[in-house]
Amino acid sequence: MNLHNYLSTANLVKSLVLPLGYYYPLNKIFSNNQNYAVLCYHRISANNKLLKKNNPLSGLEVNQDIFEKQIKFLKNRFEILSLKQLKKHIEDKNKNFVISITFDDGYQDNINLALPVLEKYKVPAAIFVIARFLQKKDFMWWYFLWENLNKQKFIFIDTKKIEINNEKDIVNWFGVISKEVINLSYEDQKIYLYKIFGKEIDYNFKDLIFDFEQLVDLSKNELIEIGSHTLTHAKLTSLNNSEIFNELKYSKEILEEKINKKVDFLAYPYGSQNEVNSQIIQIAKEVGYQMAFSTKRQFQQTDIFFDVPRYNIDNTVEKKRLLSKINGFEDFLYNFKKIFI
Repeated sequence: MNLHNYLSTANLVKSLVLPLGYYYPLNKIFSNNQNYAVLCYHRISANNKLLKKNNPLSGLEVNQDIFEKQIKFLKNRFEILSLKQLKKHIEDKNKNFVISITFDDGYQDNINLALPVLEKYKVPAAIFVIARFLQKKDFMWWYFLWENLNKQKFIFIDTKKIEINNEKDIVNWFGVISKEVINLSYEDQKIYLYKIFGKEIDYNFKDLIFDFEQLVDLSKNELIEIGSHTLTHAKLTSLNNSEIFNELKYSKEILEEKINKKVDFLAYPYGSQNEVNSQIIQIAKEVGYQMAFSTKRQFQQTDIFFDVPRYNIDNTVEKKRLLSKINGFEDFLYNFKKIFI
């Protein structure tokens, strides 16, 4: 199934099937057997921004008004803890069900649009930042790829010229190329993408990411914890042990030096079952992190503190789907799909 068709099918399932987990008796049958759920956000967008469902990057964004509804709903139903509090909650085997909020990458809109909502409802959150991106000198390949696929009328794959005719082509080639780029080192990603587009095409993402000065200010906010999302956001399973160690160690040291605080929490880039393994977990422990977060399903978790699953939240997740995610119904659907597909 190509990416365009997959996104269409996934959006249909989200809209028709996932909300069923909100209702009795499914909300009782699929009751989360852990005492917490960690939510993973990326970007918060302005309310007037149209997020197309078949745009693969729309899954990274939530309109501010929907984000506020999500936070208000969660605040009214659950206790929301910082990651430091969550660690103790798990250690104490507290039976109360709690929520923690996280953001990945370090986008500017986390400050401009997410923080006012968090402050309004007095909700703590952790922001996992990519240390090298804070210098604003490097590119984010997923935005670079999407932007240039939308600009170009053709691309080069193995030196073969291929025309880009419509939105479906753009989405499908984004999926194909992403599978290759994600497995490359940071420098090799640049070389690979420049070859595809035939020349060096700049994409100005400097306004997307906050800088070191903003990071320091953000770290002083009592609601915000700063965590590491590695040095360059490389897929760790594609690196050797020395490279993994450097990604985890140097990002931690850079952030700690800037904010003058310990950085105890790590979010693995991408973070799925194929992108986090026992060797990476061991290195995270050796580097000195206290807790590390993936994007695995709950039943895929392999370590209580260094393989903490998270639920990705996008703009389609209203309260029924939100509850269906955190009560385990979405995990059930995932397993069901694997049996029959």
